[in-house]
Amino acid sequence: KLDPLYRRPDAPLRGTVLHAVLEDFIKDLDVQQGLEVARENLLGTTDKVLLDHAPWPAARALWRAKIERVTDKFLKDEFKRQTIAQPLVLEIWGEMNFADLNFTLNGKADRIDRTDLGRLIIYDYKTGSPPSKNQLKYFDKQLLLEAMMAEAGSFDSVPRAIVSEVAHISLGSTPKY
Repeated sequence: KLDPLYRRPDAPLRGTVLHAVLEDFIKDLDVQQGLEVARENLLGTTDKVLLDHAPWPAARALWRAKIERVTDKFLKDEFKRQTIAQPLVLEIWGEMNFADLNFTLNGKADRIDRTDLGRLIIYDYKTGSPPSKNQLKYFDKQLLLEAMMAEAGSFDSVPRAIVSEVAHISLGSTPKY
């Protein structure tokens, strides 16, 4: 099946756009400038990324409104996150080979932060609901696999280190952290 000639403003594209917004915003964030400046920068970044990636005015307006709804909670929590650790890499691919199994594990981490003690924290952005406790227990092992890869040095520019935490950052209309 071929990709459609005309892309629609669907949920996967919204997730891709939101990841691009956060990548651009986080790499330039200076928490010393305060919440109000950060809010203006986040919404400005949102507008720029939406113009670049979403050619539908109605979708841009809807997606911006969704981001604006979670902005204050996201920023408050982001400032707390950055007192614990600093972003090290964003949207990074890694690869881990298991020669005995003739298997290669590939994965993309949304964000890896490093604490002052050199430990790593891995975050995964969720535009919808984060996995439930049962989903995490039985099925959703993405962050644990990323942690294993990070501890093995499978992400370029991320030194081998202990992963002290993995977490989802929910960016849905009712964020859950």
